Amino acid sequence: MALLLTCLCLVLLISSGRVAAQTRACDPQLTQPAASPLGYRLRGDRCEGIYVQEVSGTPLVVASLTDGFSPFDLKTVQHLLLTWSAPADAELHLRALGLRRKLYYRMDALRSRGESSYSWSAELLGALRIPQPDLGIVGWTRQRVGSFERDVYVPVRVSERDSVSTSGTYTLILLPAVPLSEVYVSLAPVESNGRPGRYIRDEEPLKYNYYPSEQAIEIPIVKPPTPGIYYILIGATLTNGGSLTTEIWFDHRPR
Repeated sequence: MALLLTCLCLVLLISSGRVAAQTRACDPQLTQPAASPLGYRLRGDRCEGIYVQEVSGTPLVVASLTDGFSPFDLKTVQHLLLTWSAPADAELHLRALGLRRKLYYRMDALRSRGESSYSWSAELLGALRIPQPDLGIVGWTRQRVGSFERDVYVPVRVSERDSVSTSGTYTLILLPAVPLSEVYVSLAPVESNGRPGRYIRDEEPLKYNYYPSEQAIEIPIVKPPTPGIYYILIGATLTNGGSLTTEIWFDHRPR
């Protein structure tokens, strides 16, 4: 009897820990549309749904960083398999975003240390009719970079099955909150002191000429030859004058 009670206690502790982690993934700042069954809320192992447009936010959102994202059929897909390579001792935060203009959709999930995959139910994607081109996926961990703790992105592989077609580039997608006239990309490895090393790309303009607000900006990032933490600096000029910058750190771990 004592052994049975001990086992039951362990199960309860593990279950409560998982529920706490799932709840912690939810963003309390997202407001649900009134009485909508598709609103953003806790749904089993994740928080997911649509929300009311945010009044203000980050002017340049990192909406997706993937290492291969296979197309899927909304009529038949049941689950999407998300896989990644991250430090074994790092908890991973997964997020999906709607990329289509005025599509205010989010999914948030926390995965435990040591996990490297997640089977994500596509039920809500089907209900909301969100196809692969309108979906961004990011994953990140908290890691020490030099003297600071930072959010370090981990490229995610997305497919319906166990394998996904990858290439020699990562795909970075940004969502601007304001119209931009030009975007510049810099890329460098991070040294042991946490500072950028020699730049692989140095303020390279994308030359797309015009970047409307709430329209995805796709940036290919050639995979570096050496594993490690890399630093991306995004600089942008605004159409109405002024400029903005966004810093990104990502963990490059070849498969």
